[in-house]
Amino acid sequence: VAAAPRALRGASGDRDGSGEPQLELNFRAGAMCAALIGQALKDISVVCSDEGGFRCRIIVLTKRGSRVVECPLPEERDRTNAWDGAGWDPNADGLAKARSWEVSQDWLHSSKEETAQSFVGNPHCFHRGGFEPNVTGCAALGTSRGRIVQMRESMANPNRLVPERVVHQRAHPSSRGASAIVYGRYLLTLWATTGTISAFNTFDGSLVQEWRLPSHVHWLMVTAGGDHLFMIGVCGRQHVELYRFKVPPELRVADPPKGDLPEEAAAIEE
Repeated sequence: VAAAPRALRGASGDRDGSGEPQLELNFRAGAMCAALIGQALKDISVVCSDEGGFRCRIIVLTKRGSRVVECPLPEERDRTNAWDGAGWDPNADGLAKARSWEVSQDWLHSSKEETAQSFVGNPHCFHRGGFEPNVTGCAALGTSRGRIVQMRESMANPNRLVPERVVHQRAHPSSRGASAIVYGRYLLTLWATTGTISAFNTFDGSLVQEWRLPSHVHWLMVTAGGDHLFMIGVCGRQHVELYRFKVPPELRVADPPKGDLPEEAAAIEE
């Protein structure tokens, strides 16, 4: 996707005395999500909105792939002391009570033991009322049989997610944490087996482009933030590394132009 992506190893300070700062990763305990007590997790997606102040929620696909749960993500109290979730009031952010949805199972190929493996939510569907997957492009599931399927609330039962469109299918599945949504418009899917990443239009499901990733890394997960993609991969079968890529120019315009990719990216033709 980009030339010479920077590897972020979670260290701070200078790199090799060059004066170039490294970014630092911090992990802290968050608030407990009561709706997930007794549940095992399959995949998560974070959706955020700046309506009336910056707010986020975590959308969780449970282990059996039969339920999606909306959980709180408390905001950082300040930039020097990150939140720890202690004493957090689930209604303090002014958002509606967290919801959960049953995931329809009758569209899965039971004869092939197909199950839901991954989930991604569209931040543009997160409002003051919470996450509202009631229009096209709000949510997508990846299955164990390589299908990428857009989901939405059932008109008959808003607490149930039903399939709306099969966006893509491959012989091999995408893994957990291998999907992201950029600018609310593009659904990205990482294919670990081939070391490629695809972008689909969230509104009509069409393929926008596919790119090869650097081959020295076994790529595992992708997420997006601002004008960058962040990917986790294993280098040399030993080191887990976090890489940062600029969002490809094809995804930074309303209608991606046709033609050659820049030299930094090697595109795969369909």
